[in-house]
Amino acid sequence: MRNFSIVLLLFYMGVNSPLLAQEYYWSGNQKNPLIQDNSKIVANIEEGTNIKNRIEEMQGVKKIDRINSTTVIIEFDGKNSKVNEELISLAANRIFAYFNEDGSSIIPTGEILFRPKEGVTIEEINKICDNLLIVTNKSYGSYTATVKDYSKIFQIANKLYETGHVEYSHPNFISKLKMFQNDPLYPDQYYLNNTGQFGGTPGIDINAPEVWAITTGLANVRVAVIDDGVENHPDIDGRVVDGYTIGNPNGNGAPLAGAEHGQACAGIIAATRNNNEGIAGIAPCSEIVPINISVPFVTAGQIRDAIDWAWDEGESDVLSNSWGYPSSDAITQAIGRARSQGRNGKGSIVVFASGNSGGAVAFPGNVAGVITVGAVDRNGNLWAYSSRGPEMDIVAPSGNTNLLGDIRTTDRQGANGYNGGNYVNNFGGTSAACPQVAGVVALMLSYKPSMTESQVSNILKSTATGTGFNNNLGHGRLNAQAALQQTIPIIEGPSMFCPSATMEVAELDGGSITWSVSPSNALSFTQGQSSTTFTRIGSFTGSAVITATLNPSCGTTQVISKNVSVGLAPINNVSFSNGADGEEYLCTSHTGNTYQIYPNTANTTYQYRLRSYPNLTVVYTSPPGQYNTGTINYIPSQGWYEFQVRTTNACGTSSWAGFEVEYVDCTQIGNRSNHSTFVYPNPANSQLYIKRIDADLDVKIQNSSKLEPFRAELYNLSGLLIKEKYFGNLGEESTLDVSNIQKGNYFLKIVAKEIEETHQIIIQ
Repeated sequence: MRNFSIVLLLFYMGVNSPLLAQEYYWSGNQKNPLIQDNSKIVANIEEGTNIKNRIEEMQGVKKIDRINSTTVIIEFDGKNSKVNEELISLAANRIFAYFNEDGSSIIPTGEILFRPKEGVTIEEINKICDNLLIVTNKSYGSYTATVKDYSKIFQIANKLYETGHVEYSHPNFISKLKMFQNDPLYPDQYYLNNTGQFGGTPGIDINAPEVWAITTGLANVRVAVIDDGVENHPDIDGRVVDGYTIGNPNGNGAPLAGAEHGQACAGIIAATRNNNEGIAGIAPCSEIVPINISVPFVTAGQIRDAIDWAWDEGESDVLSNSWGYPSSDAITQAIGRARSQGRNGKGSIVVFASGNSGGAVAFPGNVAGVITVGAVDRNGNLWAYSSRGPEMDIVAPSGNTNLLGDIRTTDRQGANGYNGGNYVNNFGGTSAACPQVAGVVALMLSYKPSMTESQVSNILKSTATGTGFNNNLGHGRLNAQAALQQTIPIIEGPSMFCPSATMEVAELDGGSITWSVSPSNALSFTQGQSSTTFTRIGSFTGSAVITATLNPSCGTTQVISKNVSVGLAPINNVSFSNGADGEEYLCTSHTGNTYQIYPNTANTTYQYRLRSYPNLTVVYTSPPGQYNTGTINYIPSQGWYEFQVRTTNACGTSSWAGFEVEYVDCTQIGNRSNHSTFVYPNPANSQLYIKRIDADLDVKIQNSSKLEPFRAELYNLSGLLIKEKYFGNLGEESTLDVSNIQKGNYFLKIVAKEIEETHQIIIQ
């Protein structure tokens, strides 16, 4: 992209002019120093007065430009100080213009922009400002106010900010808007598909053909190109909608004479694909919302209003910005509103070019939360002009600046554009990189409109082609294919419901949606809507698959499915945790035993109970209406239990489902299973060996002179006694034959004079 500046103030900015004084204003939580330009003065002169005529007759006056009905800019010979003196004699309200640190002209308009903190009244604000403010506009909680004494604009704005009563306060000002600047031309669009054309490296592109194999768009997405205007074009095919022009309610975002930059950006985003015309746009079904901010004497307040219009009245999903401007908190807050309030609260995605200075990322590209885009060449190397820093997010392939690039894109038609045709072949700079990201974001949102602004941003960064973050390339090169693969469209709605639920897919811009259900006897529904209610048929309980076939009028047919459970709420698993060491067994010695039931189904309550092995006697039942996770307040004696759970929803109450859990004395954790007996091997296939364990010495007693008869009882999981055997001495190793027992899980109960305990056994 070229490093092209649209001059909004049509007068020479004399950087070599004598400098009279230094000022500053607050923006971005820091002081922005200014140097007075003694060749321009802003004066409050009403239309229809003869003062303007008298000024024109003053010696040294070069030009007078009226910026509104009350204010003019006077350009004069900076070596002649008599103009200011004569304005004093005319009692004209006035202030000098300034330069900021990069040499840009900052021309106060006689207004300040501010936003009071919550609870601070406008009366309190005016009192702080010595009643010198006249409020002229309020929008989104922000104010524009005229200052009665222009010479005190900086003093008042800074004083107001420094009191801490406002979120921001700075003069409204005029400055330059800096522009970073079977389709016949598609083979030349190396940034979409680099095959080595123009000496480039194959693969240094954004993977456009690969992403088009996934989708060229589903739902309607609106991309605001905030620039110098966009008009309709044969290769955008009627998808440029009415937009916004600063200062002209009927401008609709159309470009003025000599404005071509926005048209080139729009083509990269949205040119029609496979129409035997020109180029291919990345998101060829998206709509372009033109926002023309490149008008004479554009102010920070006007840019703020244009951004607010883009996300609000313009309903733009994406805001593409290939321009820079001096730091302004008013603009920063408008960007924040777009990111938080756009798209009905999901947030519009705001994309900015990093800038073409080769230095630090330019404002507003350095505003927190925007997606900041730099430029690499067709071989993957960072362009020297591409601005860089910790604010960088991503890069995209582009050409050189100053119309020395090689990016093919749309131009204004005929003689109105960069050249006499409908296309430009030498676009470049970060201006051409930024709309590539905006186009990919448009595809992502058309594919899955439910995503939030932060989700889109995170996907772009995490899927970029690179080796990790650095200040030059951000997270790496834009990878459209990988980003779309992380943006799978889904059917929105509950995964379990009874008796009915609403399912929703992206609303198509025209086209049709066909729904189906398998099995067909599970659910009834109505065809043809993006939002459809599915209702349980009869007493159906089980799994079903809902499928939506999306046939957009522009784009690729997509088939998406959703697995749902219908009827009684399912119970798949239960996990346990104790209050001692967090393990799966539960404690008889500690409180804090917890359970968690899976899945956690909406609009469902739970009830659980404990049954003791081997007889499966119910020892505790919880009240109904429990959550899927909670604390088991009942503490039984040691041993194995069945934790049973059932669910209740609008379809009724399910049967009990059981899960085994062991209660142990957690103060003795470390003693072999906290049992008095040792049973092995486990799993067993023919013989089980039973021995007594000395609890104090933790050793097996091999030969005991004391007889200790015991009984071994083997139960299945239903509590049925399978095998029983009496033994003479628990102190000796005893053998239980299980060779004829069916494979499975069992419980072995050991009963002696002072012992009664249960072991879980596996026979295989």
